[in-house]
Amino acid sequence: MKPEIANSKNDRLLHQLDNARKAGKLSSGMKEVWNAATHRRATLLLVEEDYPFNSREVIEDIMEKVLKTGGDVEFVAPGILLHYQHIALIE
Repeated sequence: MKPEIANSKNDRLLHQLDNARKAGKLSSGMKEVWNAATHRRATLLLVEEDYPFNSREVIEDIMEKVLKTGGDVEFVAPGILLHYQHIALIE
């Protein structure tokens, strides 16, 4: 992906995250995201490409839950979600 396209995508996703945070529809960090996905409150899951997690199974479980309920999953560049503990979910 060209850098300018990647930056545009990241800017768009960060704008969505900020709007969701202001509306109280944002979960971040593994525990909050898993809980929201389990309770079928997921529109968009964002995960850093190199998310520092011990088990891929947890991420795959969350992704499956989000996709089964009609949500989307986006992978973003490393560091983009630093302030969101590297994983975020918009309800």
